[in-house]
Amino acid sequence: MATGMSKDFNITNVGYYKRDNEMNVTVDARPSHLNGNHIQFQELQTSEGYVPKDQCINLAEPEVIDNGNIENYFESLLNYISIKGFGKEKPLFVTNKSFMGKRASDALAYTHGANYAHYLTKTSDDEKIPEDYAKSGCKAVMKCDVSFDDKKEIVLYSAEIDALDELNQHIELKAIVHGTDNEWFWKSSICTFYWKMFFGGCSMMLVGDKRKVPGTGLGYLCKIEELKIGEIIEKTEKAKQNEKQERDNLVPTRGKPFEEWSLEEGKERVRHFFRQVERVCRDSDVCILAETDQRGDGFWNFEPVNEQNETIQEFVKLVKTKMDEWKTNFPDKPSN
Repeated sequence: MATGMSKDFNITNVGYYKRDNEMNVTVDARPSHLNGNHIQFQELQTSEGYVPKDQCINLAEPEVIDNGNIENYFESLLNYISIKGFGKEKPLFVTNKSFMGKRASDALAYTHGANYAHYLTKTSDDEKIPEDYAKSGCKAVMKCDVSFDDKKEIVLYSAEIDALDELNQHIELKAIVHGTDNEWFWKSSICTFYWKMFFGGCSMMLVGDKRKVPGTGLGYLCKIEELKIGEIIEKTEKAKQNEKQERDNLVPTRGKPFEEWSLEEGKERVRHFFRQVERVCRDSDVCILAETDQRGDGFWNFEPVNEQNETIQEFVKLVKTKMDEWKTNFPDKPSN
């Protein structure tokens, strides 16, 4: 499935898999499809934008435990590669989407998000959320062709996908306090959401507006809004203009400024990283650890891996092991 976002950052989906807590993978396991509940819910929304109070959905029950192991690097993707290979072209970089662009901040937020996703993807009204929900997510294997300096670099990475629509397009699902009406949504959160969608090849985000219903606790779904990735930059600018007009009209606004970001600036940060790699990583026998510089602005620190760094050394061994498996399973493919 082609999902290209732009000519200089051409993104395509090359496969799917599901991982367990030990990072073993089941290849070709696809994300769940939307079930149409978002459409039915939106049809109940009144002219004020919300469903009637008795139609709000409790996202706080049942409690969903976040007992899935954190993937420190991209162990599951390496396992996928050892089984399925790289595809037609071997990439220069293999990583996960967090490099290109965390978990819920607390248990309640995780429960809300899990129940929201289950409501939109369950196959029947009485289907219960799986007890192993935290371990049941699917990942897409994505390829990004990055063009810069008259050349092209290929990046292969994994991206967790919430759902698929009827056209098998990737859909992002987010349950947020006050939804897009939340001031912080446009001031700070939207940048992270945008890049998550961009590199995940997502066409749209379904934003669930969760609020406190009188006499209950926080966590009732009151509105669902469709936010297409092509609308995000324009709507962010509109939110900026609306706040400016409020200030001009002496309407009190919160002091936090809008986070400054742009599509081109984000792309240039990735290109800059590649240029740094070309300059620093010249010996294929040396393992280099790259960490973001405290100065920010897209700068990275590159240092040879210290043998005393046991965590990194274990990962280096894992990479070598999985690449040996890949060479065994795909002997006709070039190894460099």
